[in-house]
Amino acid sequence: MYMMLHNFNTFRISSQRITSLFQFNAYRSVGLKASLSKTSLISKSNFINKRYLHGLKPTKQVKYSNFDPRDIPSLNRFSSYTKHSKESNFRNILKVLSFGCLFMTATFFGLPLLKDYIPKDPNVMIYSIVGLNLIVFGLWHIKPNNYAFQRKLTENFLLQKNFNILKLRQMILSGFSHREFWHLGCNMLCLISFSTPLIATIGNVGFLSLYLNALMMSSMFSVLYPNILKTLFKRISSTSFNPSLGASGALFGVFGVFSYLYPNAHLSLFFIPLPLGAWQIFIGSVGFNFMGVVMRVGGLDFLAHLGGSVVGIFYGLYFKHIIDKKRQARASRSTSLFDIFK
Repeated sequence: MYMMLHNFNTFRISSQRITSLFQFNAYRSVGLKASLSKTSLISKSNFINKRYLHGLKPTKQVKYSNFDPRDIPSLNRFSSYTKHSKESNFRNILKVLSFGCLFMTATFFGLPLLKDYIPKDPNVMIYSIVGLNLIVFGLWHIKPNNYAFQRKLTENFLLQKNFNILKLRQMILSGFSHREFWHLGCNMLCLISFSTPLIATIGNVGFLSLYLNALMMSSMFSVLYPNILKTLFKRISSTSFNPSLGASGALFGVFGVFSYLYPNAHLSLFFIPLPLGAWQIFIGSVGFNFMGVVMRVGGLDFLAHLGGSVVGIFYGLYFKHIIDKKRQARASRSTSLFDIFK
């Protein structure tokens, strides 16, 4: 206030004009452009220059009593921030949802058309995926102190939940990315253990379709859930927006199909036999991941695990239907052949 009065020492300021000064300071404090040398205009008049507030030459004056903040874009921007933010979030949610659905549809219907170009040897399929994960793991550690290099890796192989820094390619590439050796080792051990018998049943094309779509769905769950809650309720734990990486979402899809097709298979945890069947363990893992989401436990991306599990159940039903139809077809052929000799 002392600074304001210093500029008006040649004028006699009435209580009404002091009120005007306070009003002008209030508008200026939210980002309107003004300089103290020009403030004398307010002390001598009850008018405020509309264009002057944007740094332009005075052309039109608006009386305080008629002043509407919506006339000034800078104020309008602040007053409608929440509305625009919500609309922007909805657009980003639709973009992620559209990309994910398009990718999964193309994978489900497109890969069977490319079956002649997909390796038929199960080992080639499995160890190609393992090799890609090893390459990305090596990239994380080849130049750990190179900021520019690490930033490039982060922009491509780390799944961001914040729409401001999310790239759609992260939803795929992050599923082949690991930074810790134990994380890589556990995931690749699970991949090899479940994939070998599963490929023998559903084929290479079916397995690749399952793996890629489980990976995509896990990324969609991980990104969309916190952003939808934020848009609708505005309050959500900050840990839900932590970036994530790893193949575990895709592997829960693989495990879901395996357990559905072989519900009574006996499994081991680090060579320790488990007393339950595969399907019971899978249902237990779904409950565990659901509780992790509800209780907002950090450290694991439980949403990604749930997304992969959903795809695993869908593909399990799909492959079981195909297998049952093939069995019925074989049974009908053998019966008709037997009828010939009657």
